[in-house]
Amino acid sequence: MLWEDRRVTGRAGMAGARRMIEIVAEGEDRDGSWTCGMEFQYANRELLHARPRDAKDMSPADIEQFPPAAARNLDIVFVPPFSGIEREEPRRDAGLQDLLIGQGRPGEILRNLVYQVSARPEGEDWRSLSRYMNDLFRIELQRPVYSAAQPFIVSEYREQGRGRPLDLANVGSGTLQVLLILAFLYARPASVILLDEPDAHQHVILQREVYDLIRKVARERGGQVILATHSEVENEFWKQVPPGTDLFGDHVSLVRVKASNEFLVPLFELLRHPTQKKDLYLLAARMRPEEIHPEVTEKLDRIAEALDLPASDASAEA
Repeated sequence: MLWEDRRVTGRAGMAGARRMIEIVAEGEDRDGSWTCGMEFQYANRELLHARPRDAKDMSPADIEQFPPAAARNLDIVFVPPFSGIEREEPRRDAGLQDLLIGQGRPGEILRNLVYQVSARPEGEDWRSLSRYMNDLFRIELQRPVYSAAQPFIVSEYREQGRGRPLDLANVGSGTLQVLLILAFLYARPASVILLDEPDAHQHVILQREVYDLIRKVARERGGQVILATHSEVENEFWKQVPPGTDLFGDHVSLVRVKASNEFLVPLFELLRHPTQKKDLYLLAARMRPEEIHPEVTEKLDRIAEALDLPASDASAEA
């Protein structure tokens, strides 16, 4: 675990002081706002100590009630990048599915997810999933088949204009990546969906269509999407921002977007601020203007000016 330059203790003069990493989640529900924070301490190369933030000041009763009920009841789904599909996939229960997801092996539960969507009695989710895959890739998903006599899920598709169905293992990686995301969205409805590189294995035009589709499905199902992307398409992020959006308004938080020099160098030249850094910091979720560091505000104002976006309220107040 790299804390800072591979140092996990304090700076000079504080060599024995352990550094803490804090991760804090904040949210709102019908009962008001809530906060849930954890702090992590390095133990060794294979172990971290974790405890509630400010645990030293909490009573035993408060620790027993941690995390807050609102955070504990929050439905979160993590969708890692597609990593390959098995030739034969058995039925796997939710616990084993979660284990494989945590190990970065979501391709090993893809047929299970598709089967779960198809098995729902109302059928609307399956029709939507099939329609989107047909619109994007011109393939017709066949209903997966499973029986105790054959302990593997048979999940096939049919290409338009061809009569013989093929197993999902024969389709391209970009198609499987999109199918994986949609299968997660429909099989595991959640209030928060975490997507890691949803644009992997996809060409530029398809990336834009997939982003639009993810937003559409998440909005229909009442979910919030948080994604991490390494897309190197120039201005691809900005194309996803609806016209007139105030990036410095009520829905702002600091996130980092990694990009290549092909994206950053022209942008910073436009800003007349050359840099060798490959990390671009953007405002994108929820933060009040007074909580934004002045240096961050200054940099973002330069970006906003170059892109004809409104400047932040924080700099105006300063």
